[in-house]
Amino acid sequence: MHYKKLMLLFLLLFAFVHAKYYSLEDANILYRINSDSSITVSEEITFNFSGCFSYAYREFKLSGASIDILGV
Repeated sequence: MHYKKLMLLFLLLFAFVHAKYYSLEDANILYRINSDSSITVSEEITFNFSGCFSYAYREFKLSGASIDILGV
């Protein structure tokens, strides 16, 4: 009976140790309207990652607009 309690405790501790999270620390967005009526957007986003992460992504929802140049 005691080994089941120890196993449960071990599994809970293992899950806690391997927990990961991230937070958005800072975001600065600059919009510039150009003379040809296009808009230049610059974003600086700072994340704080804790744990083991393989990748991150950013979604862009466009309503009738397009992106010509995208860089990271």
